Amino acid sequence: MQQLLHGHDSLAHPLREEMDHVLGLAYDNFSFDAFKLAAVTQGHPLSTLAFYLFHKNNLITGFNLHAVKLARFLRNIEAGYCPKNPYHSAIHAADVLQTLHVVMQQGGIVPQYADRLSLMAALMAAIMHDYEHMGLTNDFLVNTSSTLA
Repeated sequence: MQQLLHGHDSLAHPLREEMDHVLGLAYDNFSFDAFKLAAVTQGHPLSTLAFYLFHKNNLITGFNLHAVKLARFLRNIEAGYCPKNPYHSAIHAADVLQTLHVVMQQGGIVPQYADRLSLMAALMAAIMHDYEHMGLTNDFLVNTSSTLA
């Protein structure tokens, strides 16, 4: 589990400690720095945070998810966020994911109104909300006769 959450064994010990600190704040604190998480995860803020939140909310064990397959899935989703897109990036998605999670926790939505399946669905929606978003509006795509429009 530790290796899945922390990635490669080559991650330096101080960097791992900093990642643990940033992830600890991410669980239920509005004072979260997605850019710092990106730095301490060596460019993998979304997949790391998502796996952490799935783990901390007992979604992996509760739904009998295969941890390695989940980690690979999250990395594949993260790869769908273009790093050259200044706004619709994996850092932005991690920030949205973290904010949604805190609002659901602090706002009393979980566990009073949302069950674990609803929580997992909400987290997945935040994880994927800008997947493969090129940073272009639909109007632009229509006006340029893009096949995506």
